[in-house]
Amino acid sequence: MKKKVLAIVCGRKNGETERAARVALMAAKEEGCDVELINLGDLTIKPCIGCGVCSRRLREPLNLTPCPQHDDDMEWLDEQICSSDALLFGAPMYEQSPPAAYKAMCDRFGPSHDVAFIKHIYDARVEAGIDPVYDPRYFTHRPAAFFGLGGSEWSYMGFPILGIPAICLGLKVVDREQFNWNRGILCYEDRVERMKAMGRHLAKMAQLPFEEQYYNGPDSLCPVCHNNVMLMTPGTDECTCALCGMIGKMEIKDGKAVAHFTDEAIETSHLTDTGREIHYLDLLGKGKPMPGQPKRYPTPEERKEADAWAREMMKEIPSTKPER
Repeated sequence: MKKKVLAIVCGRKNGETERAARVALMAAKEEGCDVELINLGDLTIKPCIGCGVCSRRLREPLNLTPCPQHDDDMEWLDEQICSSDALLFGAPMYEQSPPAAYKAMCDRFGPSHDVAFIKHIYDARVEAGIDPVYDPRYFTHRPAAFFGLGGSEWSYMGFPILGIPAICLGLKVVDREQFNWNRGILCYEDRVERMKAMGRHLAKMAQLPFEEQYYNGPDSLCPVCHNNVMLMTPGTDECTCALCGMIGKMEIKDGKAVAHFTDEAIETSHLTDTGREIHYLDLLGKGKPMPGQPKRYPTPEERKEADAWAREMMKEIPSTKPER
């Protein structure tokens, strides 16, 4: 049975990002895969409003309140992802990172799509003998590649944001690339060849078991998500991966920056099953204290008092908005 490679991009129709994605998809097609391309500009993806419904499902798995933003194309996108075997994500860089349409998709993935969270809900509902609701295809780990296109070098936050879908969807990052100073990607033979190589690699990884899939991109500091953007703790050698959250030690060796992560740290990466499980327990208040995490959460009475205070301040300082 043919494997399917799905590209999810944003940007102008037949613009640079679509063109780059099609180069990769053509290469995957030549390797025997079925291919499809989705431009987020053709979809209506409502922004997350932070209502907390998807997080509350963790505590109430038998009572699944629907997302208030569900009447858009998100469920359709879910089906396209579930019916694919490998994913290619691409975006132009607007002000150092992918545009709002891409981030809106990532925000909507969030807890509502996290494979660890969903598996707990699924199992609880199966055990209770009720409709599990979620499609078991959600739990299929897939290989994914990511690419960004910048008009200049202002793409510093490109990959950490491009790679966000890998966290909740349980994807393995098998390739990534950032093309800066792009002035027509089809005019540069080396960039075309790079996208072809990305497409061929995705097609190959789609044929392999998850455990045998491997990374084929540029050198990276993080050994799990292959991100190079690190948060440094001032006054120490401690570094935190800006995408998968692993904490390690940074060293300058022979003039090169090298990030060191222990096996224990790797288990906490949000791109690993163990790391997602740790995060699940953290949200339930059952995990180990994280750096910066309060020692306790507010009581219902404290929350009630805080809400009353907030309403009083809102009367004193209402938000300003245009007249309609």
